[in-house]
This record gives sequence, C-alpha cells and structure tokens, in this order.
Amino acid sequence: MYKIYIEDKPVYVAGSTAYSVIDPQLTLELNSAGSLTFSMPPEHPMYDVPRLMRQDIYVLSDGEEIFRGRIINISKDWLNRKTIEAEGELAYLCDTIQRQAVYNATSVANLFRSYMTVHNGWIYPDRRFTVGQCTVTSNESSIYRFTNYNTTMREIQEDLIDNYGGFLRVRHENGNRYIDYLKDYDHEA
Repeated sequence: MYKIYIEDKPVYVAGSTAYSVIDPQLTLELNSAGSLTFSMPPEHPMYDVPRLMRQDIYVLSDGEEIFRGRIINISKDWLNRKTIEAEGELAYLCDTIQRQAVYNATSVANLFRSYMTVHNGWIYPDRRFTVGQCTVTSNESSIYRFTNYNTTMREIQEDLIDNYGGFLRVRHENGNRYIDYLKDYDHEA
C-alpha cells in the first residue's frame, strides 16, 4: 500500500476518498534523483499545504520509504486542480558547485568525501548529507582529478561514476541523511 506525505501530513492514503490524488507517477532511477508527480482536486484537505522547495515530500510503500525529495513545481489546470512535481534528494547535489581544485594522490573514497564536504559547506543544513559507506575502489594506487565550477552531481558523475562505476544511495537513519557510494546496489538500507 502506497502513501504520500508532505512533511508529516498525509496527502495520499490508499483507500481514502479524502486523501486521494489524481494520476500519481513515481520514477525511480539509479544514480538519478527520481521524480514524483500527481494532481490534487481543490477539495483535497491538503490543497493549500504544498510550498515550493521548502518541504520534504516522501512516498512509503508498505511502510518503507522509497522516495524523498522536494517540490519543484506547482501548477493549476482549468478545473483548479493543482499538479505537484517533486524531485528526489540527489538533486540537492545540483544546488552546489565544486570550485577549482586539484585532487592528487587520493583514493576514490577520499575524493567522494571531499566533494561531499564542499557540498555541505555551500548548502542549507537540511540539504546536507553525511557520508556513509564507500565501497567503490580503483585499480590505481592514487587518482588525480581537478574540478572547475561544475555542480557536485556532475563532478561525482564524471569523475567517479563514469570512471569507476558504482551507485549512489541516499538513506535515513536516526534522523540523519546518509549518502553511500556503493560498488554493488542491493536495494537494502
């Protein structure tokens, strides 16, 4: 059974006529933020609650969180139905840049940690990540990379994922948002 929440308030609960939405679509992809869209009729009890970029929105499947992100667009149609568009948490990595820097004689894990440290230094506290597991390695004894004002997500994609493979995973434990960089992704937290 699926449920959609904005913060701790229900928006969609399966079987409820009051908390129903129109045409919900959830897209989940590896190494991508993913997206959620749905529409709400004007009589929906949560009709006036959604705010752009300021609230967490999440989806549960049988009690397990499968998506969390932020609202990026709210529009209305001619019947006054609101369409809500959200993007997943990995999109926070597109909000920050990596200034020019040279990383020499480093490991994959240290480079990933460095990128996340820079990201966390630029972003609001509620959009930061704690670095969790990093199981991706390199055959090289040390790697050399430089950054040049690309987004954090682009640097991770180009410098790490494209070269060494692996998968990004965001998970929540004890009120913390962790980001893992995993060689193999088993879909478990």
